[in-house]
Amino acid sequence: MPVSALHELMNKETPYPWLFQIKKYYNAGRVSHCGVLEFTADEGSIVVPDYMMENLNLQQGELVMVESALLPAGKYMKLQPHSTRFIQLSNPKAGTDCEADFSPPLDYKQPEKPAKVKQNAPAEVQKKEIEEQPVFRPFTGNGRSSTLGSNSVEKTPKRSSIGDHFQIMSFNGGLFQIFSWLSGKDICKYSSVCKSSNELLREEFFINKQFKNMQFMDDTGFLIQYWLHGTEFHASSSNSTKGCLVPTESIEFLRSTGWRVVASSNGLLCLKKMGDERNPLFLFNPTTKTLIKIPLADNFEMKDLNNIVFDCNREEYLLMVLKSPSDWNGDFHSIFYSPKEQIWKDGHNINLGERGILFENSIYQNDVVYMISEWGHPFGWPYIVAYNIKKGVSKFLKIPITARKGLQQDNQNCKLKIFKNGNSTNLFKSIILVKYYKSVFTMWLLIDFEEGSWSQIFKMRAKAMGLTLTNKLHVAGFTIQNGNILLVATEDKVYRYNCIEDNCDELCNHGCKDSAGFQYLYGDCVRFHSFISTFRPCGPGAKKIVKP
Repeated sequence: MPVSALHELMNKETPYPWLFQIKKYYNAGRVSHCGVLEFTADEGSIVVPDYMMENLNLQQGELVMVESALLPAGKYMKLQPHSTRFIQLSNPKAGTDCEADFSPPLDYKQPEKPAKVKQNAPAEVQKKEIEEQPVFRPFTGNGRSSTLGSNSVEKTPKRSSIGDHFQIMSFNGGLFQIFSWLSGKDICKYSSVCKSSNELLREEFFINKQFKNMQFMDDTGFLIQYWLHGTEFHASSSNSTKGCLVPTESIEFLRSTGWRVVASSNGLLCLKKMGDERNPLFLFNPTTKTLIKIPLADNFEMKDLNNIVFDCNREEYLLMVLKSPSDWNGDFHSIFYSPKEQIWKDGHNINLGERGILFENSIYQNDVVYMISEWGHPFGWPYIVAYNIKKGVSKFLKIPITARKGLQQDNQNCKLKIFKNGNSTNLFKSIILVKYYKSVFTMWLLIDFEEGSWSQIFKMRAKAMGLTLTNKLHVAGFTIQNGNILLVATEDKVYRYNCIEDNCDELCNHGCKDSAGFQYLYGDCVRFHSFISTFRPCGPGAKKIVKP
């Protein structure tokens, strides 16, 4: 089923196990029931086994009706294993909550009859030979409830391994798959009341599965960081806290150390330790409370660490530093960090043009790093640099003509930023340009990379959106989350505006007291970083943080 189905099931708090009724949309005859294996199908479609399609008389691509169903629980079942290896499981009956019996496995062979004992053999020898013959003893007795977290689950022997635990979960209706689609925070919360699920948090296969699945989910929380070392985590929805909160120790760690958050991606934060020339760069997972130091290359200078690009929505995360040129008219040079080898590797020279680049607003999409230049210069307009990291070539994109108004005349109050147009599930991977000027938000979508053409997709006054603005200094910061959510920070509040559904929610208060002079010197007072809770590893050698 598609990911959207998982969202609906979780939002409506549909009780587990998730069962469905499936039938033809038109001229429904037969009706069948089924469960779900994975939530990886393309949006608008489901993948159905051949035998079920034959049973329902379905054709490829035919429209079907799928509804959630509640079915009466069975009381008794008898199963026949395919292999005798099933007999070796420590407790197979802990997969079921009804009476269960097992037939001999398909590959089971009856033991040969005992050899005929000689008439004159002693009685003790005859008895011993008969007892040593292998005899199949099928499982007997009633099964016990396997409700997760229940004390009624039959305890397994000490020799039970994590592999056995996975087999039981698979036997239990695909719970492993469902768990891997939950956020790290939700899994940690559940493990606090269910000791058996703690094993999942130590299993590498499950960790990799979970953080890869999260790449197909929308970010459900965000981090805001403001000057004077303020750090806060919040939910992206006013009626839900799923997937956004992190352990208190992690928040306190960021607040007490005063380290700056450079970027956030798939549950990892890239941190910069201010004023430390020996150990300035770290990766941090707030959910698992793990931290790792990134070693510096010999030729790095502290000013180079202002030019960082970070993204980890793939097997190896991207950590790139653009080294400043040695002379005023030279090119920047890209250097990439290899997590597996734990070394920095040479990239290419990059032509960034004649303007300063706002590296803190850099984004990575489709092997291309996008960076926007400064504006306010009387002799030219801002531009966007698109650097292909594989080919080592740069392309300059002009901003739309309608986006240029006010950039030169009112540089202090005009804001211009670029964002991704969605997460990795969006097939049309592009960027969105957002401008805020005179209390109006305007957005453009890059529709043709080669031609550099844009299309205006949104324009609205802040008050019409439902934002409460109290004085002339309107916005302390903003970001685009998941392609269609505009998060806006005013002097003391954060608002969430859905550009598609046209609704606005007041999410929370924040601790940044804005001032005109402060914002003029440092730009946005509130810096947003979109966040989702995952078990994404920081890398070899990561350590748990100690309470500050």
